[in-house]
Amino acid sequence: MKDLFNNWKNVSAKIKKSAFILLLLDFDGTLCPIVSHPDLVKVDKDILSLLNKLNKTRSIILGFISGRPIADVRKQLKLKNVYYVGNHGLELKKPKSTKVEILAKGKIKNSLSLMRDLSKKLENEIKRYKGVWLEDKKYSLTLHYRMANNKNALIAKRIFSEIVGEIEKKKLVRVTRGKKVFEIRPPYKQNKGTVVLKLKKIYLKKSPLLVYLGDDVTDEDVFEIMNTRDVSIHVGNNKKSKAIYSLKNVRAVADFLKRVYCLKVGELDA
Repeated sequence: MKDLFNNWKNVSAKIKKSAFILLLLDFDGTLCPIVSHPDLVKVDKDILSLLNKLNKTRSIILGFISGRPIADVRKQLKLKNVYYVGNHGLELKKPKSTKVEILAKGKIKNSLSLMRDLSKKLENEIKRYKGVWLEDKKYSLTLHYRMANNKNALIAKRIFSEIVGEIEKKKLVRVTRGKKVFEIRPPYKQNKGTVVLKLKKIYLKKSPLLVYLGDDVTDEDVFEIMNTRDVSIHVGNNKKSKAIYSLKNVRAVADFLKRVYCLKVGELDA
């Protein structure tokens, strides 16, 4: 990967000459730092202000793609007329719609009873271990062990393997191993990448420049489908990412968003 700011001349040229930008961002680890518990997350006021400005810029189509349920992200950002994607691509809310679509609904329907069964089994086994907890997002499950000590973290991994291991091998669920979490989803190819392709098709005639920022393993599904014209940006220090560019942290993301805004409204000579 290339450091984005060290290659700003090339990136800024793409942004300047593009009539439209499809600007899509992950949430946790991209717009706000990873915290010990999802309920403790807080987006910086400066970033919220920048997002509001970007959302009012006619040449920018803004969207947020998260592993969280859409309701969580909307509560934090409070932005209207943007795309919201939740549950790693299983939920979609379009800018002018009041409803949340469940994508691949027919396919995942058969997986929901299995997910409920896994939820009960995992909850029952992990409840005695401090710092280990399960987040049930209906269409996906996340086993967290960020707040656990080393002993309990190892126990959490063992429990997960015992309960979910065979089911994963049989491809009855899809498991992603993230930053001190296990993500469990239905076993269908519906992910952040498939949703981004869907959004690109909506704006095919406008031929927008796709810019995507993400920090986690699930964001690699997006980076994989992006082409050399697009601007793929990994946030953090994962040197194995398929993104072309990298930013160090959330603060660098804020700097990037400010530069994009200034370029599109003619306030920055870059």
